[in-house]
Amino acid sequence: GEEKEELNQVFSKLKNNKYSFVDTTYSIDENSNKTVESKYSGKTDGSSLIFESETSTSKMNFLYKNVGNNQIQQANKLGNDYYAYGSVINSSITPLLPSFDMSSIFFNKTDDNKYVYDGRANFLKTKTYNFSGEGLAVTSMNVTFDDDSVLFEIGFDGSTNIEEVKYTFLNESNIADSIEIKTDCSDVELSTLLEGYSKVLIGLEELIGGKDNLNLIPVVGGRQSVAGLYYSDGVDDDGEETKEKYYGIEYRLIGISGSEQIKLYETKLTDAGFIATKTQGTHFSGDLFTKEIQVSGETKTLRLEVASGTTYQTLAIAIDVA
Repeated sequence: GEEKEELNQVFSKLKNNKYSFVDTTYSIDENSNKTVESKYSGKTDGSSLIFESETSTSKMNFLYKNVGNNQIQQANKLGNDYYAYGSVINSSITPLLPSFDMSSIFFNKTDDNKYVYDGRANFLKTKTYNFSGEGLAVTSMNVTFDDDSVLFEIGFDGSTNIEEVKYTFLNESNIADSIEIKTDCSDVELSTLLEGYSKVLIGLEELIGGKDNLNLIPVVGGRQSVAGLYYSDGVDDDGEETKEKYYGIEYRLIGISGSEQIKLYETKLTDAGFIATKTQGTHFSGDLFTKEIQVSGETKTLRLEVASGTTYQTLAIAIDVA
């Protein structure tokens, strides 16, 4: 095969890392057989990256800001502000961006502005903005372009997923200069920390009697500005209801071990009026804390079970009401 100069120029232009992007993956939901979209969008100027993700369960907004001296500060947008997630890291933005290291030898021109991958190289799914499926073999790839943008359509081995990534060239620099990053999220309310999980959040707020009750639970604070929210329905792999239902919050900790963070967080809980029961919880044998709350005019017990995970440094909190 021969190098295609026109396509090489397209790849070279992308390697300048000045573009906005929309990265959409279409997959089939096993349960409903419907097509589900996961969408990642944002922009980079080659030194910082602003990044939004929207899946069927969550919506997130991250910033990787170049703070000088080849250092990046990662931040999470909560409400209208960005809050630091972890300390600065010694890195440029480049490892987070797609490399576009593909040889044009493996593409054939099929149309004026379109090239199609011929399947002869061992292309694997490399970094695009959707990290799921990284390392899968690429079976098909179409590249369509004009002066302003490039569209990749990618199919994978052993997967019905189709990924479409559209890059639109930008002439912006310093995209993150005007964005201030706050270094402590302790004053953020829990309902704001978890706002990206709006579907699950509705159920949790119903269970515990509204947002005000939810916000009685303190956040970890500091630079731990990222937490996930999920619902455990108590059903095991065989479809039997074997466990209790609960809502779970999981912090993926940065720069501190789970066991250290638990001590600090449990002090926060007692300061916020929670009672340490000195007993183990039933969800994951964590420490159990309780507080009386009002739910629809009735007095109920808000129960928090706190534990740390070791696979990743995590702090997990199970929430239920008795």
